[in-house]
Amino acid sequence: MASLPFGERKRVQSMQLDLTAQKWVRRNSDAASNATSVFGNENQPNTQQSVSAPCIDHYKLVELFPDGWEPCHFVTDRSRCIHFVAAYPPSKASVNEPLNNATSRNITSILKHEDYNWIDAVPFSPEGRIKNVKFNELAQLVETRPDLAQNVADHLMPLLKTKDVVYFSGVVGLSVYNELKKSRCLEEIAIVLQCSPEVAQCRLNGIVFYAVLGDHPSLGLTSHGKHVKRVNSHLRCAKYVAEIVFVRPGLKSNELAEAILERMEKYAPFR
Repeated sequence: MASLPFGERKRVQSMQLDLTAQKWVRRNSDAASNATSVFGNENQPNTQQSVSAPCIDHYKLVELFPDGWEPCHFVTDRSRCIHFVAAYPPSKASVNEPLNNATSRNITSILKHEDYNWIDAVPFSPEGRIKNVKFNELAQLVETRPDLAQNVADHLMPLLKTKDVVYFSGVVGLSVYNELKKSRCLEEIAIVLQCSPEVAQCRLNGIVFYAVLGDHPSLGLTSHGKHVKRVNSHLRCAKYVAEIVFVRPGLKSNELAEAILERMEKYAPFR
């Protein structure tokens, strides 16, 4: 494209932007049409798919994903009780198959179920290798764009139920959490655990839930096992929070903390 006249380059770039928008609408419209409702209630379907996406400049996407990208807002299911807030989808991800990747398979092996959703701050799946994604630039983008955190909240709110667990993954998840607190969209009611991972009782749109601020679940896969124990410990913590608040609703924060630590020490030493 560098050899084209300036006016022609602008025309081609404009066409590329149009194609990107068309891909987004087409892929998400197909996903929505294929979604089925378990509840049988059209006003509150079990399976949800939103066509809204954050506005990110084409040139910024080129910078972040040099090998190319595809829009990918995963289909979500309101019946699920754990929601992972993360940075971006895996490479060459399918919007209808959010759990068909190595990270999700590791999560499933820890949780012993597939009762969880993915919500990404930058919902674009890289076409090439993950190592080529400019992650530091992507993390900085999320930190400086409050609308990206709000977009996560907009997708999270229809899914949240009382006592659900939201796992804010890694530095990007933490940025989203902090921005939602700053904007007062999310209210932090009480700190349950201050160790790693941190657990807090929160309120979003009137719904009380539990936030787990942990390492990104993929860290154990991309660091050659160096952080596997810590990542798996964080995932188990999310699992135990979900199980405890379901079986023993109404626990005070200190009682919940004791119950979590007891399980962590019994089944996996807290690290």
